[in-house]
Amino acid sequence: MGGNLHHNTRLIIVIIVTILLGLFHINWATGWLLGNLATTFLKIRREQFYGKVLDSNEFSKAIFSRYVIFVVLVVSLTLLIPFKWQNLFNPYTVFAALMFDRIWLYLTTYFFKDDKNVEK
Repeated sequence: MGGNLHHNTRLIIVIIVTILLGLFHINWATGWLLGNLATTFLKIRREQFYGKVLDSNEFSKAIFSRYVIFVVLVVSLTLLIPFKWQNLFNPYTVFAALMFDRIWLYLTTYFFKDDKNVEK
């Protein structure tokens, strides 16, 4: 099983949960989408960061520090936006989306250890 299967399964789950949350409250669905967009953006940037780090011959503290600050800023902004516009985004569903991403990564890594790259 490749990482693409895990990505497609995750995408299907995100779409189904978004639709179900949208049936109850639209701001729940938009909060869920905001959280998942942030995690998807971070995954894309993570792959670029790993490519840059693995291509270089030595570890760069500056590049690593910028990456950590970038991740903290993206996660912080993603969590602060719903508190500014609560009528558009539910803060709890944003947090749930961020936690879903971490749990999904843990489960796919735990159950599919043979895969080279689960994050795709």
